[in-house]
Amino acid sequence: MLKRITNFLTSLKFGIILFIIIAVYSIIGTVIPQGMDLQFYLNQYHTFGSLMVFLQFDRVYSSVIYLAIVLVFVINLVGCTLKILPVQLKKMKDYIIHLKRKVFPNKIFHRSLPSILTWKVSLNNLQKNGMAAMLSAA
Repeated sequence: MLKRITNFLTSLKFGIILFIIIAVYSIIGTVIPQGMDLQFYLNQYHTFGSLMVFLQFDRVYSSVIYLAIVLVFVINLVGCTLKILPVQLKKMKDYIIHLKRKVFPNKIFHRSLPSILTWKVSLNNLQKNGMAAMLSAA
């Protein structure tokens, strides 16, 4: 159940829905004058004046509703990014290795190139074998 909720909160569909809600809310905040007192909204919008004040359309960009929607959107954006990050890093690593093999087809030369993505240095090997052994193994 928690997995389903997490997947929904970090889904692209939910992010698009939130983006549309933010856009609509921003349009409302642009069209309706902001920061006026209650009497202005009651005179100007008669029936909907009190509803507009209740929904905080008189101060859209500082309203709790708008800030909550933006906060949920930021959480969705971070969640989407963290969800696809490992896959994208693996694709990037595979692509860099592919480019290296294409540019440097000689396997011996290719293996001797130090690579940030493939060369792993452990503290134990450095202490036991020394730096020269590590460089010759790369």
